Amino acid sequence: MKGFCSENFGRSKRPVCLVGNKVDMVPLDGKGSLDRMKTALIESATVAGLNKVNLKHVVLVSSKTGFGIEELITKRWNSWKNKGDIYILGCTNVGKSSLFNALLQSDLCKSDAVDLIDRATTSIWPGTTLNLLKERTQRLIEERNKKNLETQLQKEQVKKTQNPVYASLMGKIGRTFLSKQELKKMKEGENDPFSVSSNTIPSTGDPRPIYDPNDPRENRPKFCLDSPGTVNNDQLLSLLTMKELELVVPREYIRPRSFLIRPRMTLLLADLGQIDFIDENNYIYECENTPLIAVPTGGQERKNIQFKEFEMKGMWWDESYADITLSSAGWIAVTLGARKEAKIRVGTPNAQGIYMRKPSLLPKAVNLRGKKIRASSAYRDHKVVFSH
Repeated sequence: MKGFCSENFGRSKRPVCLVGNKVDMVPLDGKGSLDRMKTALIESATVAGLNKVNLKHVVLVSSKTGFGIEELITKRWNSWKNKGDIYILGCTNVGKSSLFNALLQSDLCKSDAVDLIDRATTSIWPGTTLNLLKERTQRLIEERNKKNLETQLQKEQVKKTQNPVYASLMGKIGRTFLSKQELKKMKEGENDPFSVSSNTIPSTGDPRPIYDPNDPRENRPKFCLDSPGTVNNDQLLSLLTMKELELVVPREYIRPRSFLIRPRMTLLLADLGQIDFIDENNYIYECENTPLIAVPTGGQERKNIQFKEFEMKGMWWDESYADITLSSAGWIAVTLGARKEAKIRVGTPNAQGIYMRKPSLLPKAVNLRGKKIRASSAYRDHKVVFSH
């Protein structure tokens, strides 16, 4: 993000839409969860320098489930029509290519553009027509009514089963107009070719032609360009090998864990993170090598744990005071009682990616923890809720 928010870009009038991806994996902590996520995203972006750009919209999406994609598309149409090209920028592993592939299946892309794309690397955008906007609006109204019923069913399933799979934020990416080829497939009884789960992106050996600027169908198109991820030196995951990444990168709904930490106790997140609740004696805990510490491997030269300290002041036990974030690896919400104070020391390799985020991203999640496990500092699994 630092490279994205360069000084030259900051002086530009180019409109910017800030997109928070993968929200289907983030647990909800009650009503207002999505609003709090947006606030936290804006705060983080401000710290990174995005306050210097022409920020128009903030949207939360899931390229995997389709949640929020239609809202993103609607904001694009309402604000900029087809003026200018679109660039998808961001750090590595944030889902830029997944977002691109989702947009390729939407109203932002010509209905026959899939046949003109070379391995989903560029997308041709349609011109703005009154007919498209009218038909799109009608389609969204009809789908919203259906979505309300699906959301109610989700809530009932979450309450009944406590299965986190029902708590993921879901959406549908639709297409107002289909090409003749797509209509033929649907008449033949095939599944919706533009559902999020369908594989409509050409493979390397696909015989479909690449974009031809001389093709009369293109009619002076605009482009959406996917970009390689920028490398942020604060990202802890950049320290890991591919094998280690497979162990730690989540691929589904994240279920929080709660622990009761007292002074002179330490919480370890493998060897990527170490959180010490220190007292006036300012003790130092050193972790010895053990098979239980899965990443990073390879000896102390890869670890080199260094620390930052934070002063915490409590508000009440039912709301977290702040988060300690470990960039790209996760976060720890700290909850203290009223008038309670604590000194927290946080260590990572080379002290990378350590920040305090206030207010907390999920301040009410502490109320969803299960019962405390006897003779342990841990609590049982958090209750799953679906309310935003």
